[in-house]
Amino acid sequence: MTENTRPETPTLDIQEESNVAGRIGERLGHVGEVKKEEQSDAPQAKNPRMIDLNNMSTEQIQDMQEMFAQTPRRVRKKEEYHTIELREIDGKVIVEWGNSYFDLKHDSTQRRDVMKTMIPVRFSGDDKFVDILWNEEFMQANKVTCRIIKMDNDEQAEIVGTTIKRGKDGEETAQEVEMYVNRVVVTLTVKLPNGDEAILDGKFAN
Repeated sequence: MTENTRPETPTLDIQEESNVAGRIGERLGHVGEVKKEEQSDAPQAKNPRMIDLNNMSTEQIQDMQEMFAQTPRRVRKKEEYHTIELREIDGKVIVEWGNSYFDLKHDSTQRRDVMKTMIPVRFSGDDKFVDILWNEEFMQANKVTCRIIKMDNDEQAEIVGTTIKRGKDGEETAQEVEMYVNRVVVTLTVKLPNGDEAILDGKFAN
């Protein structure tokens, strides 16, 4: 008695699986290509150009130097400011002085009192004036350059005399009134060589 048995077809099954796998691979392959094409449009960062100076020839280095020399540099705006010169004695800057006058001072060379020209000065940071020799100390003092960081102008009325008051019609009266003019007072704020700030009258900047 013979039994009906289905012959094994391993070759056919392998071929079908191979065909199915091939079709799936094609689909996946198309999808991968589409994704790859879509991603190819995205911007990509550029790698910086690295320069190895050790491997460059002398001609290449000279060409690079010429290229740098021809490259325009950024123009820096020049800082503009004003300065004044002030006298300095023993590290202290004179910021104010008064009118000179004559006074008897002992002269060690002549061993007697002689007439000397004196001048009152005020040093930065001090409130009081001190008298110094006009020629030997004040005029011979070193001058230092100070930067002006602020300038203020103020109008002040200054009496210059008197005059006769006139009436409504221009006639002179017996009344005497003061006559004045407006004077502009300039106040400077300067930076001293040690970094401190000092305020002085603009007339001492001459």
